Amino acid sequence: MLRRTTLFAGLLAAAGWLLLQRRRPMPMPAGLSSLLESRCVERFAGPGLLLERAGVSGSMRVPDA
Repeated sequence: MLRRTTLFAGLLAAAGWLLLQRRRPMPMPAGLSSLLESRCVERFAGPGLLLERAGVSGSMRVPDA
């Protein structure tokens, strides 16, 4: 029972945070930057994969933002 309540509270907090982010975007805290640099993120959003999805080829020039 306690696990179910904790899981529900966690999901509710995550959903609330996502809704808040959509209404009023905030920069990501530096303490969470390790989440973006993990191997798991590299699997579905690594630089090579993003370039492939964008259709960038070797002869194209891409401006750096």
